[in-house]
Amino acid sequence: MTIGILSLQGAVSPHIRHIASLSQQALRIRTEDDLRKIERLIIPGGESTTMLRLLKSHRLIEPIIEFGKSRPVWGVCAGAILLAKKVFNPTQDSLGLCDIFARRNFYGNQTDSFTASVRIEALSREMECDFIRAPDIEPCQDSAEVLAEYAGRPVLIRDKNILVSSFHTELRDDPGLHEFFLGF
Repeated sequence: MTIGILSLQGAVSPHIRHIASLSQQALRIRTEDDLRKIERLIIPGGESTTMLRLLKSHRLIEPIIEFGKSRPVWGVCAGAILLAKKVFNPTQDSLGLCDIFARRNFYGNQTDSFTASVRIEALSREMECDFIRAPDIEPCQDSAEVLAEYAGRPVLIRDKNILVSSFHTELRDDPGLHEFFLGF
């Protein structure tokens, strides 16, 4: 299986490392042609406004929307913001593939970043998760299933073939969530 990692901006290399550790091939996605070569796509953490601008300049918005209508996509932090139906604080455009509301920087700015142990119900265990300018994500439809919470707030949601996480796990040595995503 070939897993694509959107490689316009953000934390790309840690995802590639985890995919390789699971004996799968990772491909850096920069063009529409690259999307045709993969079965799944990870939109990494980074800066959502910058990523949106780069998606527009690389003419990838519509191709990714089409891809996400039928294939698995995982949005991590900024990637979750880009996949949301509605984005707040401030409002911005998004791909609208996941029935969630995303509120940018909900957990604070860069200096407020922290690590927390979060119980991931889909894995039946806890994982160390990094919250870096993390968004608040909240389902806006019943189809969006909360898979993990932190401090009473959803932080991992699955909506059919779309997975979104407020936090980063790729910065750690635990590929558990990557393995879960490969099993969609």
